Amino acid sequence: MVKSKSTNEADDAQPFFNEQVAFPSLESIILYGLRNTKIIWHNQLPQGSFCKLKELDVRDCENLMTIFTKDMVGSIFKSIEKLAIYSCASVEEVFKVGEINLKEPVQTPLRNLRINSLPSLKHVWNEDPRGILTFHNMESVIVCDCPSIKNVFPVSIAQGLKQLQKLQIEGCGVEEIVAMGCEGTEAALKFVFPQLSNIRLTRLQRLRYFYPRKHITLWPELKNLNVFDCGCADEVEIRNGQGRPDFPVGQPLFSMEEV
Repeated sequence: MVKSKSTNEADDAQPFFNEQVAFPSLESIILYGLRNTKIIWHNQLPQGSFCKLKELDVRDCENLMTIFTKDMVGSIFKSIEKLAIYSCASVEEVFKVGEINLKEPVQTPLRNLRINSLPSLKHVWNEDPRGILTFHNMESVIVCDCPSIKNVFPVSIAQGLKQLQKLQIEGCGVEEIVAMGCEGTEAALKFVFPQLSNIRLTRLQRLRYFYPRKHITLWPELKNLNVFDCGCADEVEIRNGQGRPDFPVGQPLFSMEEV
């Protein structure tokens, strides 16, 4: 556990880990109460830096703006398995993936993502990585008390969650779970969640759609669906269909092709 002791204003813009830090064998980091830190990582870390980091826990860092930048793709994104962020008042995005320049796609081993009490959070992923960065190993996603966030997943991330078992969203400003893509096609997108068994949606007064455009969803293992105190609560419907791809845009929150 590390606490910041700096009171010098000039130190505010300095990364917590500078360009001389490597820690090639470090597996777990807990950052707590870094009051003056705005960024965690230097944008030019040495080769092999944090290459074995599996767990990152960040709490009560009130001036921190973002967790991961595009420069982390070559190192931390290849090893991180558990990520938890709590009570960081200034964090606006978790994964900054815009302008990532990779020769080949990177698949992260991230399994558990927990985000709690981030009042300024606007995006988990600031842009859709469109397959350049994938999260196929994700098993649990919990997002709570983030009033500024309007959606949780970009399209490509949502379409790759084949191992997701638990989705919990509570007390957020979410309007749709999956952000509307930029594609101009009228064809319905297909979202398949072969392992998802538990969904909990509570205190989501703005929630209207799973995905605002035409789509088909598959939830063959869904066992527990808890929707409570949501703006859409009186509109929720579980619909069993035969895979018709022409659901209207104003469809119920959950339209299921298979149960």
